[in-house]
Amino acid sequence: MPSQHPEEVGYGRVVESYVTRMYGGLPRYLVLNGGRFLGPRWWHTTRFTRHLLNDAAAITDEELEALLGYEWRSRLTAAWLIGVDRRERFRARIGDLLLASEVCYSGGAYCFALRGRWLAFRRGSTSSRTSTRRSSLSANDPLS
Repeated sequence: MPSQHPEEVGYGRVVESYVTRMYGGLPRYLVLNGGRFLGPRWWHTTRFTRHLLNDAAAITDEELEALLGYEWRSRLTAAWLIGVDRRERFRARIGDLLLASEVCYSGGAYCFALRGRWLAFRRGSTSSRTSTRRSSLSANDPLS
């Protein structure tokens, strides 16, 4: 599949809005790729995750398609946004991209999007459904 800049399909602003937005001197795609925001010690974790959640809800399917049709940074970011918002309609597209393995660094984000579950960013911020599931899992686990 040939790479096409989102500007060529009428979505020129999506790269700047979602992929290269800066946090602590780093663009979003680098923060996502490194997992820095998952640690509580990074100063920008709260702001970063709030923006990620908001952007995942706000981005349109067409904008996501434009990002998925571009290079690895855009694909990595799009996959994270899809996974965070649990957009099931992208499962086949993400699966095809994962199998095609056309670009570097995006595989982990594709796997996250395919899993369709979002992990809590902070300790103690799990939902009751997650807590109940964990309790039932550990009750059945002979090692716990």
